[in-house]
Amino acid sequence: MDPAAKSVELTILVAEDDALLAADLEETLRRCGHRCLGPSGSLSELLPLIEGNRVDAAILDVRLRRGEKAYPAADLLAARGIPFAFVTAYGSAHVDQRYAHCRILPKPVLREELELLVQELTRNLPIRPQSLATAAKDAI
Repeated sequence: MDPAAKSVELTILVAEDDALLAADLEETLRRCGHRCLGPSGSLSELLPLIEGNRVDAAILDVRLRRGEKAYPAADLLAARGIPFAFVTAYGSAHVDQRYAHCRILPKPVLREELELLVQELTRNLPIRPQSLATAAKDAI
C-alpha cells in the first residue's frame, strides 16, 4: 500500500516473539504509513504497551514467549473496542473458541497478506484527535 494513500498515521500494536516476522511486520506497517508499537514478545511487555499508549489496531501472535498466550491482551483490546487480528503457526483450530470470529492469518505470512490485513484492520477506524496531531506534525 502506498503510504501517501493514508493521510493519517495510525498506531498498530504488534505482539510477535519471532524476531524475523516481527521485523517484517514492523517494516510492512511503516510501508503502509503507520507506526508500529512494539513488537513485543511477552505479556509482561505487551499489557503495559496497551495500558500506556494509544493503540488504533493490533496484530497478535497467539503464542508468545515461554508458551504465553496473547488472550489477556486480546481481552483488553476487545474491551476497549480496538480491532485486532491473530497470526499463528498452529492453525485456526488452535485459537480459543471465543475468538473464532476474529481474523486469523496463518504463518508463514506473505508481505502482501500483511498489507491486506493492515488495510482491513484500519479501514473503518475513526480519525482520533491524537492521530490528527501526528499527521499535522508529519506534514511540517
